[in-house]
Amino acid sequence: MLKERVVEKVCNAVHREVTLELACNENDITGYESASMMKSCDSCSQCGVKTESGYHWERCVFYGRAL
Repeated sequence: MLKERVVEKVCNAVHREVTLELACNENDITGYESASMMKSCDSCSQCGVKTESGYHWERCVFYGRAL
C-alpha cells in the first residue's frame, strides 16, 4: 500500500521553508515501510531539481535523507 505524507522543511538551496510530498510503500502484513521517495516539492524549479527533461531528485538537498 502506498503511504503518502507532506513535510515542511527549511531548504538551504532556496533559503526558505519548502513543502515536500513524500511516499513510501507499506506492507499491510508486517507494517514495514520502505524508504521515503520524493514525489514533489513546491520549489524544485528554483534549485535545479526540475529541468526541461524532468525531475532530478538526486540534486535535492533532502535526497536520501530520512525525513
